[in-house]
Amino acid sequence: MRRPILAAFSCLALVAGLVAAFLAGRRSDPESRPAFRSLTFRRGFVLSARFLPGGTSVAYGAAWEGAPVRAFLVNAEGSGERPLDLPPADVLAVSVQGDLLLGLGRSFRHDWMTGAALARKDLGSTKPVELSLRVRAADWSRDGGTLAVVRVEERAHVLERPPGRVVHRTPGWVGQVRFLDDDRVAFLDHPVWADRRGRLVLAEGGKVRPLVEEEFETLSGLAPSADGREVLFSADRAGSQTEVLAVDVRSGSVRPVLAAPGALRIHDVAPDGRLLLAREEERRTIGFRRGARAGSDLAWTTDAQVAALSADGSRALVTVFDDRGAGTGTSWIRGTDGEAPVLLGPGEAADLSPDGRWAVVIRHGGSDTLALLPVGGGEARTLVLPRVERYHWARFTPDGRALVVSANEPGRRIRLFRLDLGSGESRAVTPEGVGYLLAVTSTGDAVTSEDMDGRIRLFPLAGGAPRDVRGLLPGEIVLLWLPGDGAFLAARPNEAPLRVHRVDASTGERRLETEVGPADRSGLRSVGPVAFASDGSAVGFNVSRLFSELYVATGVR
Repeated sequence: MRRPILAAFSCLALVAGLVAAFLAGRRSDPESRPAFRSLTFRRGFVLSARFLPGGTSVAYGAAWEGAPVRAFLVNAEGSGERPLDLPPADVLAVSVQGDLLLGLGRSFRHDWMTGAALARKDLGSTKPVELSLRVRAADWSRDGGTLAVVRVEERAHVLERPPGRVVHRTPGWVGQVRFLDDDRVAFLDHPVWADRRGRLVLAEGGKVRPLVEEEFETLSGLAPSADGREVLFSADRAGSQTEVLAVDVRSGSVRPVLAAPGALRIHDVAPDGRLLLAREEERRTIGFRRGARAGSDLAWTTDAQVAALSADGSRALVTVFDDRGAGTGTSWIRGTDGEAPVLLGPGEAADLSPDGRWAVVIRHGGSDTLALLPVGGGEARTLVLPRVERYHWARFTPDGRALVVSANEPGRRIRLFRLDLGSGESRAVTPEGVGYLLAVTSTGDAVTSEDMDGRIRLFPLAGGAPRDVRGLLPGEIVLLWLPGDGAFLAARPNEAPLRVHRVDASTGERRLETEVGPADRSGLRSVGPVAFASDGSAVGFNVSRLFSELYVATGVR
């Protein structure tokens, strides 16, 4: 999954100058020059934001200085910020009457895969009223009479309008949903679980159709214009820049609205045309620790992620997302003692062979490809899984003779395949919809994955019925099968710190093995995925932080 490279601005004047310089298709006269007013000044990230009726105030949800996401109110001129007297919550929508839809206690899983308890706070009430739904997103119709919700299920998202009436169901996820009027609903459809790629889609009457045929590499914010004729959205076509675009609902034509170095996320549009947007900087570092010794940072750039460690933990396979990879990343090998990194080639790194001689990488594009890159000497090799449209992840079997690949065929859901590297033969090892690739057993006979009921199970690579994994607590996944498969390491994804337990595979007995994560939690969004040496003695882990500032923009057309 691509992670956009973002850069921070230190002051409002610099932001305004750079954004104006990059403003697509705008004239240079003063009347057309955009102006920006900063609404936030703290360290952390903004999750959601909406204008209140009249546009003089803004309600938003943010996580500041490592605290949970909370709801705030601020004047649109940038003064008088105050927290709302609510439990931890973010702001999903604001009705025409000024009532709030809230997401209480939002939890994060797999990047932006989040869920929260839906609640309503009426104007003048002191406490929110929970609505007995767990949602990713929600919105009110323009008249405030109808709700649209993205309900969270195990391994699926369901768009309902109103709650209980299914409009769209996907084994992937729905990022945002917004009413254009009292009937039409626009939403961001991401067809693959935990992948940011997706399309902008319209639900009208009983039909669902793409508003834009193009699939974007990253698709985030969403906001309709005041008259509902256009939908503004934030997207990245292939590079490292997420810009604000607008699509005409009738014609489907797309025009650029605002671009700048880095990433812009649109949150809302006021009736007078002012934009509520955030400028975001994502920082990804790579922690490494061997045993109880002090950790180190293996990253040499602001957007890198560790994919695997060598069997002895002496080298790390890393993906760097920058322009050299044409949007798909470049793969590097680096010694965990801090030696200089070595470029292997283009592609998102997935795994390192047990002997350390080969890296398997995924190259996204019009047609995804899977490749082996030599670490040292040798020739790169392209791998083929027949009929596969998209690759998501891959791991070597412990003997290095095969790969377990997460992929999907055209028009079909994600699943796991075994690909023999000698003969090129492949076969499916899980049913459709079961494609979340976790750990391969140390003996190489099975792979752990999450079934359609949300249970982590062992799927035999030679075929046959899946087996239960004893000792896992709700929400935990298997991180590593230890030599002999008598025990495994487990944790709940995205906990901060990540509490890793050693679990006996026969008895289910457990003990805390280690805690993984940074001491500073400011802007911290997730810890993980993690990569281990084969015996668990060394660990590399990804730390994802998001920092953002909220702005009101005027003069943007």
